[in-house]
Amino acid sequence: MLENGKTPYPMGIRLPQSEVLAAMSTPEEMQLTVALLFVVLVWAAAWISFSVIFSRISGWSAVARSYPAREASEGPRWYFQSAVLRHFFSSRNALIVRADPQGVTFAALLFFRAGFPAFSVPWNEISGRQTRWGFRKAVELRFRQTPSIPVTIGSRLAQRLEEASLGQWRYERLAKENPESQGGSDLG
Repeated sequence: MLENGKTPYPMGIRLPQSEVLAAMSTPEEMQLTVALLFVVLVWAAAWISFSVIFSRISGWSAVARSYPAREASEGPRWYFQSAVLRHFFSSRNALIVRADPQGVTFAALLFFRAGFPAFSVPWNEISGRQTRWGFRKAVELRFRQTPSIPVTIGSRLAQRLEEASLGQWRYERLAKENPESQGGSDLG
């Protein structure tokens, strides 16, 4: 309280002292805090920079410019999905894929969103064909406005998308392989 009986705080409310300010009571502690803050800021800037670079190299940013995300209506969502874009950029288990009657939306999980804006592609703009990715079956998607940027997804996710499209989209299957000419059965 001041001599006139009033408190130096507005409306008589005393604000609690910040724990951060209390922790920086010595010059050494303050230097350590500043150094840690600097490291965190440098790490965050590097993370965002690399994300933007990878988004451009992989083609994600070009697809997102051509197909901006839209508000979703009701439809299934699949978390922790994977896709491979051009130059073998893999977003392993870092995607949320949502389907609704208008199309499909690809979005990065929150931690990976810097540089990777969500995009929504209408069903009639998507073509897909089954392929092999190593020993697994996969489906390579192509979008009409960005045909040079393949988006390869697992066959299980492609089947889910096909079902969610309610007949608006189908992907091209591989021809049945003859087990006799292959010397064994299908691996997929």
